[in-house]
Amino acid sequence: GGGRFPYPRYVYSPAGGWWGQPAAWKMNTFLVACGIGVAAYFVWNLSDAK
Repeated sequence: GGGRFPYPRYVYSPAGGWWGQPAAWKMNTFLVACGIGVAAYFVWNLSDAK
């Protein structure tokens, strides 16, 4: 396994880098899942109406 290796701090990653652990990741994931569910519901209803 090894440990965490030293990595350059200047590398930008939208996902948070090598060991990104945002503080509110559970709530963020929940909100995105709810948003996708709501969008899917409206698309489903629009598709069903046609």
